[in-house]
Amino acid sequence: MKRTGQRPSGHCPVISCALFTKGMPKHIHYSFYQPYFMQKDLFTLDNEPNEDEFDKMLQEFIDEEFDSDDDDNLEDDDDLDDADTDEEESPGFAANDTEELSIRVGGERNYMPEITKVEIDVQPLLPGSLYVNGQVVVTIHGKENSSFADDRFQLNIFGEGDYPMANTKRYGKCDHPSPTVITTTMLSRQVWLPGRYTLYVRDASDDSLIRMPFTLDAQLTATIGQPEPCKICSTDDILTSLVDTGKYEWEVMALKPGNAQLRRFVVESRQLAVYNDYRKAMSGEALPSKGHLLISTRNKDFDDQLYGLHRMVAGDFDFSRIDCSTLFDASRNNPYEQLFEEMSMTGKRIFCLTNIGALLSTGGKVIVKKVLEKIRTDEERYLLWMCGYKQDIDAVLNMYPSMNEFFPADRRLEQEPYKDFELVQAFFIELRNQFLYCSTEAMDALARALIEGWQRGVLSTWTLTDIRQFVTNQVKPRYLARCYREIESDELPAVEIDDLCFDQITSTEATTEECFADLDRMIGLDKVKKGIHAMADNTKFYAERRRRGLPTSQEVSFHCVFTGNPGTGKTTVAKKLGRIYRSLGLLSRGEVIAVDRTRLVGRYIGETEENMKAVLEEARGNVLFIDEAYTLYDGASDRKDFGARVIDSLLTVLSQPDPDMLIIFAGYLKEMDAMLSTNQGLMGRFPYKYQFEDYNADQLYAIACNLLKRDAYILSPDAEQQLRESVAKAWAQRDEHFSNARWVEQFVNNGIIPAMASRISRTACDDYQTIEVADVAQAYAKFNPRATALRPRHKVGFSA
Repeated sequence: MKRTGQRPSGHCPVISCALFTKGMPKHIHYSFYQPYFMQKDLFTLDNEPNEDEFDKMLQEFIDEEFDSDDDDNLEDDDDLDDADTDEEESPGFAANDTEELSIRVGGERNYMPEITKVEIDVQPLLPGSLYVNGQVVVTIHGKENSSFADDRFQLNIFGEGDYPMANTKRYGKCDHPSPTVITTTMLSRQVWLPGRYTLYVRDASDDSLIRMPFTLDAQLTATIGQPEPCKICSTDDILTSLVDTGKYEWEVMALKPGNAQLRRFVVESRQLAVYNDYRKAMSGEALPSKGHLLISTRNKDFDDQLYGLHRMVAGDFDFSRIDCSTLFDASRNNPYEQLFEEMSMTGKRIFCLTNIGALLSTGGKVIVKKVLEKIRTDEERYLLWMCGYKQDIDAVLNMYPSMNEFFPADRRLEQEPYKDFELVQAFFIELRNQFLYCSTEAMDALARALIEGWQRGVLSTWTLTDIRQFVTNQVKPRYLARCYREIESDELPAVEIDDLCFDQITSTEATTEECFADLDRMIGLDKVKKGIHAMADNTKFYAERRRRGLPTSQEVSFHCVFTGNPGTGKTTVAKKLGRIYRSLGLLSRGEVIAVDRTRLVGRYIGETEENMKAVLEEARGNVLFIDEAYTLYDGASDRKDFGARVIDSLLTVLSQPDPDMLIIFAGYLKEMDAMLSTNQGLMGRFPYKYQFEDYNADQLYAIACNLLKRDAYILSPDAEQQLRESVAKAWAQRDEHFSNARWVEQFVNNGIIPAMASRISRTACDDYQTIEVADVAQAYAKFNPRATALRPRHKVGFSA
């Protein structure tokens, strides 16, 4: 019987259980029965097996089992049941080369009697301890007079989480330094890093299998642990057999980062398939397995693995991948036309729902009802898979709790955050995908930089999309620029250290302390700064409780309301808050997506939902900053205003415990208070409210000086005095529409600097750095607040 879950070809007869009760030794393995089943002369398709012939074969097998060992071994076997010392239960390789290796398997003994020692050496031909994808040499020592054929041992090496590193099937080459030693060299396309690994050795002569854990230290020196036995049909056995199949689907899934749970799920699914083949061969019934599956992903890169997963675990089902956003189309006469078409599919089928966030919008209730009705008509023929972001999955299950019954705990898988080991491998796989190959020095330097960046937290939230963009937008342009200069070279250039942007990997992302230092350097805003510091303390407190295993039943939300007049720093603080939230682990990206009503509200039915879908997708992992948010909802009962539909869409995100998105409502204090007071459910979703006070005259003057200092301008003494007086006069003349720092920025950039440029052009002055009093006076005449009072912006957008 094949270990890959394949059913034996040919007819497998139904055999009475009575045939197996005639004194059969308990330790006889089921693999004995397969040769009997495959003997065509013992049965035909129409006849039952010849019981006399079977009994004869069974007795011959028993006799061979007991006659194969010599008397000494039989004496040893008598003591097996009494052997319970730690040494025998976990034997190691003997120091004496003549002592055989004995491994206990359950109640029987499985021998690799000729092996005395195994050695593992990573990159023996490369100088130094470099983190590259070099070769690994496994040396197996045998007893005197032993002789190993080249194909005797099949080797597989895995990293943590069953990540494949090397195997003899694809890149193995055997040598014989001496008659009793076989050396197998395996090339690896993966990068060897310090950490834990596992070597599997399968003996082709009797199909026995052992696993040997080993570690690589910082110098990539291997320390080998105790060998451990692997039973047939164990997860270790299935794992190594999957590699032997060479299936493309397995290779794709096995090499994807964050897929440890999925790899284990595939192995366990194949394990059950193999066991069910055995049960059927033994006239037993196959054990049922619910095929529904829930997959939480971190990015869109999992979509291409769905078909492979289907073929690996449920290949006898047809597969329908359904984008939920296509199941409701308000522009059609029947908006559910696509839904009914998908649900009309028959035959054994998996309905795999993707983009499930659409189930939270208009039409979602009808879609879910129709899908569940289809599945419940015949759960043996129709399976439900759901794949989407964890936040969307949590929200969907919370909105439609009846769906939980389809997904018990063992049918919920999660794409995990990348470990440093997986991140390094993914980087080099992406480089190869773009036909970029690193030199040895560049590979080692990049691997070390990636580990450092992951440990610093800079890369801890990166996904395959981030990696792909980094290679495409950073590495490749630098590499090409150098290649164009060296196009006459005799060799195809490799990616070198100078082509890699190490600063963006290890130091571009600031620590939490650096982010707060940047915030604290802002002028004024003392109450806002104090509130954000308190928020961060709260975040760290709950994170530490979770780390210590203490309960954190209270849902913690971090969405904010910013109130204040124009130019008080709301957008600037939002940008800094995004960086702070990312450094705290609350956001995966931390950029600011700034929108207002005109971007969100549509002109016709259905457009608002489409706008919101696009904006929320863009804002995932980022800060969604909604300026003048009070224009979305005035508390009126008239639902014709599409702004209310924006609020409905936002409430879905606001209700999620961990949405990987920060929503900030910004606007005037009076208008924002009025809006929130009309919707208590909305008010409760914003636990942090920050009031941005107007700047005083001294603070506005300091902001102006900072703007000039940033570009190395110098104020003459008279100009400095003129600037201070102009700012003070503007502040004294301000009205309710005065734009604070925004006015200062216009005053400096659109007033003082152009006036200086005009003066230098007229006078042929050679001083391009010093600002004179005339420049400031001319600018103030243009930007006098009374003459340039900013009018309030009117409500914009469309209503039905």
